[in-house]
Amino acid sequence: YVQLAPAYTGGPKLQAGAELPASANATPVEVDELYASVTELGEALGPDGANREGALSDLLDVGARNLDGNGEAIGDSVEQFGKAAKTLRGSSDDFFDTVENLGSFTAMLKKNDKHCLLYTSDAADEED
Repeated sequence: YVQLAPAYTGGPKLQAGAELPASANATPVEVDELYASVTELGEALGPDGANREGALSDLLDVGARNLDGNGEAIGDSVEQFGKAAKTLRGSSDDFFDTVENLGSFTAMLKKNDKHCLLYTSDAADEED
């Protein structure tokens, strides 16, 4: 349907035969559609859905305990992450190359784990 409210009160007028792009249009949501979506979500997450075995309740309880008293630390972390992202904004290729190289280095260490353990053990023995 075509929504005719609120009434047009001024500004540029659409010329006859003009087409509105999808980006300039909106599909209104009826209240009953909104209620139906909320009801569907509630049922999906409720006792006959995702929370059938109490998994969702457990997840929320654990999350609440882990976050309890950490609001300031979480806020600081988000702020620091924002600063880091701003710093790395112009050098994302370098950053991702570094992460890739660290991944390769870690894979090499994993592949040679026995040799690394022997080396660190021998080095510790030499210090004694």
